[in-house]
Parts: sequence; C-alpha cells; structure tokens
Amino acid sequence: MRRLVASQTLRVWRYYFLALVSLMSITSMLAAEELVAEEASPLAVRDRFAKLEESPEPDFQRHVVPLLSNLGCSGRHCHGASQGQGNFKLSLFGYDFTADHQALVQGSRIDRRDASKSLLLQKPLAIVDHEGGQRIERGSWQHHLLQAWISAGGKRERSQRLLKLEIVPPELLLDSPGKSQRFSVVASWSDGSREEVTGLARIEVRDDTVAQLRKLNTVEAVGAGDTHLVAIYDALVVSAPVLVPYPAASSRALAATDHPVDHGVDRLVLEKLQKLGIEPAAICSDAEFLRRASLDIIGTLPTPSEVRTFLADKDEDKRTRKIDELLAHPMHAAWWSVKLAELTGGAPSQQSDAPQQFAQQWYDWLARRLAENMPYDQIVAGMLLAESRPAGATYRAYAEEMSSYFREADPADFASRATLPHFWSRKSLQEPRAKALAVSHTFLGIRLECAECHKHPHDQWTQQDFRELGKLLSAIEYGTAPDARDEQQRLVRELGSNLGPQQSISADLLAKAADGQVLPWRELFIAREVTPPRAILQLPVDGSATRDPRRIFYDWLLQENNPFFARAIVNRVWRGYFHRGLIDPTDDASPANPASHEPLLRYLSQAFVQKKYDLRWLHREIVTSATYQRSWRPVSSEVRDLRNASRFVPRRLPAEVLYDALKQVSLTTKELEAFARDPRQRAAGKLSPKLQGSYAMLAFGKPAGQAMCDCERSERTTLLQSIFTQNDPLVQLRLESTSWAAALARDELIDEAYLRTLSRFPTSDERDRVAAQLAELPADDREEAARSLLWSLINSKEFLLNH
Repeated sequence: MRRLVASQTLRVWRYYFLALVSLMSITSMLAAEELVAEEASPLAVRDRFAKLEESPEPDFQRHVVPLLSNLGCSGRHCHGASQGQGNFKLSLFGYDFTADHQALVQGSRIDRRDASKSLLLQKPLAIVDHEGGQRIERGSWQHHLLQAWISAGGKRERSQRLLKLEIVPPELLLDSPGKSQRFSVVASWSDGSREEVTGLARIEVRDDTVAQLRKLNTVEAVGAGDTHLVAIYDALVVSAPVLVPYPAASSRALAATDHPVDHGVDRLVLEKLQKLGIEPAAICSDAEFLRRASLDIIGTLPTPSEVRTFLADKDEDKRTRKIDELLAHPMHAAWWSVKLAELTGGAPSQQSDAPQQFAQQWYDWLARRLAENMPYDQIVAGMLLAESRPAGATYRAYAEEMSSYFREADPADFASRATLPHFWSRKSLQEPRAKALAVSHTFLGIRLECAECHKHPHDQWTQQDFRELGKLLSAIEYGTAPDARDEQQRLVRELGSNLGPQQSISADLLAKAADGQVLPWRELFIAREVTPPRAILQLPVDGSATRDPRRIFYDWLLQENNPFFARAIVNRVWRGYFHRGLIDPTDDASPANPASHEPLLRYLSQAFVQKKYDLRWLHREIVTSATYQRSWRPVSSEVRDLRNASRFVPRRLPAEVLYDALKQVSLTTKELEAFARDPRQRAAGKLSPKLQGSYAMLAFGKPAGQAMCDCERSERTTLLQSIFTQNDPLVQLRLESTSWAAALARDELIDEAYLRTLSRFPTSDERDRVAAQLAELPADDREEAARSLLWSLINSKEFLLNH
C-alpha cells in the first residue's frame, strides 16, 4: 500500500515538475519574444523625451545635431550659410560636430545655470525675436530634448559610430490612393544599441504624385505608381520602396500565369509588376524585334535580306539564334566601343596631344578588346593601371614606340598595346580633384562634386572622402618624368624645336612623325609614393605605401563588398537597352537616388561578377528576356509606367546610328551588305571620333565630350532635327543615289523601300496608298519614285525611333 501511495506521489510530483518546466519554458519564450520585439521596435525618440523630468541625457551627435538639422537650423538659408545668420554659424547640414559644439557652448547660445534662458531654446520657441520664426512648440519632445542636454552640461562626449540605418517596414505597399501606412526609422550603433530616430531623421518622398508624408511617421498614397521613401540621419541615407497599385489592375496582371518566369530578369520584373497591378505588354512582332535588337546590339538597321530571312524562319528559337549572331557581329564591338569611349573620356576635345589621333587610338584599343570579349575588369585594368613604358624601359624606346603609331608608312598598331595611358593624359585630369571626379564618375557611377566643398544633404560622401581619393591619385602625372628630361631635351634639339618639357605635341611635329622621325612625347608616370587611406569612400582598403596608388584603387574596386563597380556598368548597359537606367541618372548612384528595381540590379550585378565580368553574357542576359522583347504598346492607356519595363519605351535613334541609317537606304544591295558589316565606314564605328563635333552629330545629340556627365548626350527631339531630315544637303545627297530602284517593278520598289527604312513589309493599306501616290510620277522614273518614297519614310516617327 505504501509503495502504491509512494508511486502515486511520485507521479504527482513528476506531473508538477513537468508542468513547472513547461511553464518556465513558456515564460522564457515569452521573455525572448519580448526582447525580440523590443529589439525590433526600440523606444521612439519622441517618447523618450516626452516628459522633461523623465528625459534621459541626450547625446550631442545622436540627438542634438540631427534635431537642429531637422528643424532647418543648419540649412544653407539659415545658420548653415557660409557666413551664418545672426552672428551664429553651424556647419552646413550639421556634419562638423566639433565646430558645431564649439559654436554652441563658446558663444552665448546656452546657459548652463538656467537652461530655460538659453538662446538655443528661446529663439526656436519664439520667446525672443527669431528671424526663422517659431520652430518648436513649448512642452514638445524637441523642447525637452534640447533643455535636457543643456541642463546636463551641454557636453559633447564622443558618440558611437552609426553602423546601420533602416526603414521599418522595408517596403510600403499601399492598396490604393488615400490609404496610409506608418513607418519608423531605426539607427543601429557600434555599441550594440538601437534607437528609433524617426523624429530626428530628415524624411522625404521622391515622387509626391505617388505618395506624400502625413504627420511625422505616416506615408499616404495619392496616386498609382511607385516611388521611394528616403530617410537621412547622421552620415547615412536609406530608402524604402513605396508602391501603390493601379486601380484598374486586371486579375491577369496580378496572377501573371500567362507570362514566362524561367528567366532571371523576367521573374524579378514580373514580381514587381504584380505588386503594382500592371499587366506587361505582349511580346513584340518578329519584325519589331529584329529592328530593335539590331539597332541596340550593333547600331545598325537590318538589311532587307536579313528581314526576309528572319520573317520566313519558323523556328521557335530563331530570336535567341539571332541574338547570338548579333553579339558575334563585328558591329557589336564597334558600336559599344563608341559608347564605352564616350563614357571613359575618349573624345578628341579631351586629348592633350594629337587630339584626333589619340581619340582614334582610344576607340581602336577598346574595339579590339570588346571584339575579343575581354572581361570588363581587365579592360578597366588596362586603363586604370596603364603604363607609358614598363619598368626598366628607356624613355628613348618609349618615344620611338609612340612615334611609330604616327608614321605614314606602315604605322604600328596601337590597339595591340597592352594598356591605354591616354585615360590619364586628358586635359581635364591635371588636378587631383579632377582625377577623383573622373574615376568616381567613370567606374563607380557616382557624383562627388558636392563633396568637394561639403557633405551633400542627400548623399553620404564627405569632404574627407573626396580629399582622400584625390590625395591617393595625386601622384599620377603626365609630362616628362625626372629620369627622362635629358633624353627628352636631346630629342627636342634633334628636331630643331623649342618644345618645353610640359608642352603638347604641335601639328608641325606630328608632320615630322608622319615622315618617320621620333618625337619627344610626354608620358604617364608616378611622381612619388603614397600612403593609402584606411578607407576609400568609407569602404576599407587593404594595402601599404606603394609606388603606384592606382593599384590600391583597382584592388579596392574588385573587393567583394564594393557596391559600385559592377553595378555602374550593369546599370549603364541596361540603359542602353531600356532608355533609362535602373538607377537614373546612371551616374548618380546615391542612396537618396535608389534603383527603381533594386532586386533586379542586385541580381544582374552579382551574376555579372560570378560570370567573371563577361560583358557579352550581360548583353545576352538582358536581350533574351521577354522583358526586352515586349511591345511598345501598353495593355492599358491609363497605365503610364516608364520605370518598370512593363513595355518597351520608344526612343530616338542615336546620332551615329541615324547617320549610318540615312546612308544605308541609298546604297546598292551589294554596297549595303558590305556597309552593314564594316566598322571602318561607320559613324557607329571607326568614324565616330572623326565625326565628333560635326553639325549632324551635334544636331542629334552626340556629346562634344567636354562634360563629365552621362547627361551630356541629348536624347531629346528638336525642331532642328526635323529640319535636318527634311532639308539638309547631306540627306538630299543620300537620296540622290538610289540606283538600286532602277530595275525594280513598282510593287517591288515599295517593298524594298519599307524594308530598308522600317525593316518590315508594308501593310496592304500602305501599299495601296503609296502606289496611288507614285502613280502620279512618270512610270519609267523609278529612281525619282524611290527618292520620294524614301524621303517620306525617313521623316516618319517609325524610322526615327527605335521601338
């Protein structure tokens, strides 16, 4: 009996023990959940300082400076102006904490004995006259924060480093106009603390036609589309997408079951279109695809025979095969070399010596490497790490080599040269500041101009960032190296010239080079050793003092965590196919200018690196997508989407492509086939440097190469362009040569004219209308009929636009 009672007692104790353990486990889980919740949603700054008597001691960098910036006190029209206001000056946008603290505590702005009498409080409270008016309410959390800081002694203890800034939630999806959603801005510091700083951050919505801020921490939809919420706090800028679906969204658009998703680009594009309720356009016709892909990939209209063959091909895989054919076409490397030369500074106007020849050599050097499909990182290495002469080579040998490229008889091939020193010899790159601006624009797609003077309020780059990059590149010089001065002057005397060590090569000396004489060329050299900074643009640097600081920068470019290098070229290639970059403008990769589709840009950039910077892979990945092959016609005329690749956006033909196309329409069939494959005859090829600055190129937006900005190439349509295509002597000259039409019957002539210009056959209605017009001309004058028809077609939108 006792054993039975003991056994029952043991079971009861086991039950209570297990219950206790279970309760403790549940309690622990709840406590953990509370900790997670507390970590995920830290106490808001407005709540921490809601009551003065319970306010913690504010931190100068975390709280006081951001609040003054948020109130506008450190703006350029107030105390952040170059001379300040009212004998009180703060650093512009509040990023010089030392100077700002001194301005506050060493003047008469704070009263430690009685904080309430401080001008720092009385001015924004409008207790005393303040030109800026009342900025805070009495008894507000802002009032309490400033008063608590002054009461605590107005100290400036060194703050922890801000590691991360985030918007919670990371994406705001609003159902329809009028709907709103709350958000918070959370800062994470190097001591492990997290703080909700929504009230201290400067917050804006990029497009206020889509959404607008309501109150402190609420965004409200006002129209369909997508934009970004941007928050700026301390040294960091962060953004979150805001999406408002179109009200007429169809169920097909939301389900997207009719669209292929086995392609990386398509999958990501469709995911966003589904959120926005946009049905993507249908796939374009074969004729539209062939014309579009040919213009984009090789800068060339397809020939009539190409159009006929492609349209007659019934193979389902013919588009992919055509893409591969175009990527292997000699004009692919030629056309994209024009683009890359423009990006990297290869215009004649930029060259210090022999402008036209140097620009031509620049193009040839790039074209050779693109034709070989050299990886992009190696192409960049050939420019960034370029050498005039390798270590151990004499100056005389270098001068002889350079002169060999200019001799008239059997000139040497500059394109076979391993590197391109012209990148550093440009006239605009003689100052360290210019070098910093050039490499950041060209290889990072970012703008550092503002950081030369101050930290921009919408960017993360500081003056220190700019100065360190400029200092790193300051030792790169173009002139006469110290060990070459004697030999350089000896060559000058041999030529009977008075050329100075730093002077450019004159035209009369170039004539002597054509005769085979050796010229005293300037060269690229490293003037001194440089101690590298700990970081470039806030990313750590590995390296020590070196004779070539460019190696430090190049190695930094290829670091796995570098968020700029691959993205910059991927974004620019995307723009070449879709009219605008995923980051737009393409040279403004700022956190305050986020990508329209960050997951897509991240996917392409990461895959591009994994493919070892294979540019041809990148082109193929883009143009094989259904996204690129969509029609320009939107499914709904009410959806005016230009950001999300829901359709192809028509755009004007680039100047070089149009120039060549006008020539293509007039050539004989045999001439046309040769012209289409020969870069030497093409404005979208080898003739590009020679035509730079010509009237036709300027009229259609080809840049002169004077500005360091992707915006220099104009894509606008103008009245001057219409006048050019209708009346310019060059166009008339092209139309005068139409001998191909002489042997054609009238219907054949109509077909040929449409195929040469619009890359398609005419519709039956078009054929009837054109035939009726041509019937008014003499029946035997085929060439006049062709000229009249071609003139009409080249002045149509369908010819002038890539669609």
